[in-house]
Amino acid sequence: MQGRHAESWDIISRLHVDGSIVHTNKVSYAQKEFHQMVKQVEMDSHAWIAGGGARQMYSKASYRKRMMMGFFVQYSAQATGGMVVSSISNALLRFVRTLIDTEQTTWSICITTWALTGDWS
Repeated sequence: MQGRHAESWDIISRLHVDGSIVHTNKVSYAQKEFHQMVKQVEMDSHAWIAGGGARQMYSKASYRKRMMMGFFVQYSAQATGGMVVSSISNALLRFVRTLIDTEQTTWSICITTWALTGDWS
């Protein structure tokens, strides 16, 4: 929230209350939720400062484990080539469609399938 409570309240109230229809229950619920959010942010910031700040990401075993898992997930998502295949799939499909009209349909589909499953990117 970074001290911008008015903006935060404006967003929360817009999420809970319809434009022209104002229900007392919805406003009351939104106020309670906003109060909980403010208190949780304050508690988290105090706990972060008391725990040592950014240094605790390396000193606490649980935070180290979270960081390593985050790095591993990001690396594996990029290293598998899934994004490459999804980004060039339209070009590959257009290529296969043009080959279907030729005599080498069977071989071209086999080669394209083999290249996709082998992740030759």
